[in-house]
Amino acid sequence: MINFFPTLFLCLLSTTLCAQVPQEIMFQGIARDASGLAISLTNVTVGVRILDPSNAIVYEETHTLTTDAYGLFKLAIGTGSVVSGTFNTIDWKSGQYKMQPILNGTPLGVQVFQSVPYALPAG
Repeated sequence: MINFFPTLFLCLLSTTLCAQVPQEIMFQGIARDASGLAISLTNVTVGVRILDPSNAIVYEETHTLTTDAYGLFKLAIGTGSVVSGTFNTIDWKSGQYKMQPILNGTPLGVQVFQSVPYALPAG
C-alpha cells in the first residue's frame, strides 16, 4: 500500500503557496545636464510621479542615486522614499497610467506605461 500522507501534504502545501508579483517597476535612465552631456559618477535625486488617467498624481517617491560613467542610473519604482500616495494601492486596471520622472527637482516628460511580456496574459 502506498503511503499517501507525503503526497497529500505536498498537495495541500502547493495550494497554499501563491505566486507573488513584485510590487515594484524597474526603471533606468541617463542623467544629462542642460547641454545634453551625461552627468557621470555623480549623486542625483530622481523622483517618480505616477499619474492616473485624468493626470492626477496618485503616487510620488524619490531616490538618491549615483550615476555610472555614462550617466546611467537604475531604480525600482515602489521602493523609494514616499512623497505621497501608496504604491501597492494603485488601481492599475482603472485606465492608462503615466509616469513622470523628476531629475534633481526638474520634472521631465510624461511617459505612458506599456505592458511587459509576462503581464500580457493578465489582460
